[in-house]
Amino acid sequence: QDFVIRQLETHDWPYAARVSGMAVSTLRGSFSQYFQERQSAAPELPPDSEYLLWRIVQQEGSSTAGLAIWMCWKLQMQPGEILSLTWDQIDLQTGLIRFSDHDVDMGARTQRLLSDVWARQKDAPTDRVFIAPATGNPIDQSRLSVLCRTAMIRGGLEGFSLRSLSVWAHNKQLE
Repeated sequence: QDFVIRQLETHDWPYAARVSGMAVSTLRGSFSQYFQERQSAAPELPPDSEYLLWRIVQQEGSSTAGLAIWMCWKLQMQPGEILSLTWDQIDLQTGLIRFSDHDVDMGARTQRLLSDVWARQKDAPTDRVFIAPATGNPIDQSRLSVLCRTAMIRGGLEGFSLRSLSVWAHNKQLE
């Protein structure tokens, strides 16, 4: 019990569950009386995070994870916007991504990445940008999340999701 309490004092519930071998629900049931729930905020990125993100995007290229991470980071798009993106919204000639209430200037790198993706999937059975390569069906949020988290972990940004990256990028722009 002392070990678990020490882990909960310094880490979050999922981490304590991993190191103790207990389920989060079991931990909460047994130890929540000792702790008040901490506010969950976007985790802090390490000081060299911009370089790490750049390196991850370089390694991933125009893969699903590489494109999603780039769009979330540089275009400050939300994961839901990224998932629902269709080819009708993308204008590679003008460099704009069109939404019903606003347009996003995609920049040269995003145009290049999207051109690569278009070349690979122009004959796909769906008009969605993010599709599963094996089936050609639109990719779902959980799969996109796993792909991006895996890429970020490989690149040295453990503990980050596409959503936390989006929050971080938005806050970074406000600075």
